[in-house]
Amino acid sequence: MIPRSPPSSFSVRTVHHHVAAILRKLNVSNRREAAATARSLGLFGDLR
Repeated sequence: MIPRSPPSSFSVRTVHHHVAAILRKLNVSNRREAAATARSLGLFGDLR
């Protein structure tokens, strides 16, 4: 039997809205650019 996580309390619309806000604040057009920008700004910290 595969364990399941509890249901999320966030709607898809809410997540979409927050992702769009992050993209806007980083001045990028997609999640790939957002990740690259965040990495270049040091927002990920030490990933080792």
